[in-house]
Amino acid sequence: MSLEKIAQKQPLTKEDIISAATELVELEKQAAEADAYGRQLAHEYVEELVKQAEEEAEIEEIEEKKKEEEEEEEKKEEEKTSSDKELLSAIETLRQLGIVK
Repeated sequence: MSLEKIAQKQPLTKEDIISAATELVELEKQAAEADAYGRQLAHEYVEELVKQAEEEAEIEEIEEKKKEEEEEEEKKEEEKTSSDKELLSAIETLRQLGIVK
């Protein structure tokens, strides 16, 4: 409570001065510990955000690959359908010419 005496500008004894210095050192120690704890929490929070961002990037990458595979599958299906149509057209032409019955 010596710091309170200082704040209220009351007269101090030698014991008050020593007690105030001790209180001040203790408050500084608590402030340093609180600062260190806050920094630790901030680092953990940033690490968690980075981890989440990496996971989201992985998910997006997987979805993009899946989408590309689906598009390629559709393209192959279109090529197959197109090829089938060309074959049918060729057979029809051969039938019309009387080459194939």
